[in-house]
Amino acid sequence: MTLPYIRRAAPDTTHLYLGQPQTVLARTLDTGGAFAVVEEVMRAGLEPPLHTHTREDEAFYVLDGQLDFQIGNEHRRATPGDFVYLPRGMPHAFKVVTPTARMLVLLTPGGFEAFFGAMATPLQDDPLLPTPADFQRLVSEAPAYGIQWAMPATADQAPQGSMFPEGAS
Repeated sequence: MTLPYIRRAAPDTTHLYLGQPQTVLARTLDTGGAFAVVEEVMRAGLEPPLHTHTREDEAFYVLDGQLDFQIGNEHRRATPGDFVYLPRGMPHAFKVVTPTARMLVLLTPGGFEAFFGAMATPLQDDPLLPTPADFQRLVSEAPAYGIQWAMPATADQAPQGSMFPEGAS
């Protein structure tokens, strides 16, 4: 049985995901598996490359900043107040256009927030930038959570600003 609650960013709900703050506002456990909601602050240059979720739909509500989304073969700009819906099976990526962007991410059904938790480190005032080892771990962990990467065949085909260092695959 799920119970009503009110939650906000706090030390027990917030962590760093690849050096960026992330707050889990609704966990799968809280919603009977229906969904998860995560607030993310992303820095330009640390975005995920083109990928596909095979288990969940993903939606973004942009709170601050601007992002360029690639959804299949289309490119769209999202600004504060925009809602971006990405059904499972849809290849997508995004690039933070401003120095940072803050957004709410809805995942349905829930469960994918466990991936963020597996990659999480404790919140700290001056987080370190992710290392190549962090990205290798990301690449190796993602398939267990239903993520398929559309990795470029060669490093020179990688999108500018891709969070994957050359040679990671």
